[in-house]
Amino acid sequence: MCGLVGAFSSSHTSYLDDKELAMFSSMLYCSALRGADSTGVMIWDGVQVDTLKAPWSPADFLADKAYRKLLGKHKGKIKAIFGHTRYATVGKV
Repeated sequence: MCGLVGAFSSSHTSYLDDKELAMFSSMLYCSALRGADSTGVMIWDGVQVDTLKAPWSPADFLADKAYRKLLGKHKGKIKAIFGHTRYATVGKV
């Protein structure tokens, strides 16, 4: 079982603001109901794609400094962010 969430800019000239990123974090946290063994995100700034994944619950993932560092790297220029959570039904966590 998996959970997928995302947020993206609705125009070519705008980026996600802090309120929209906070909403994304809430959605990712809630997706633990669909999978709490592993979490990952993908950020697109209009040019570059960055990913981060870890064998942690969404709560632990969102609190980790690596996630905050990734958001800081793209601060003010995130066009899209997508998250994935999963239960380890097959394979390793």
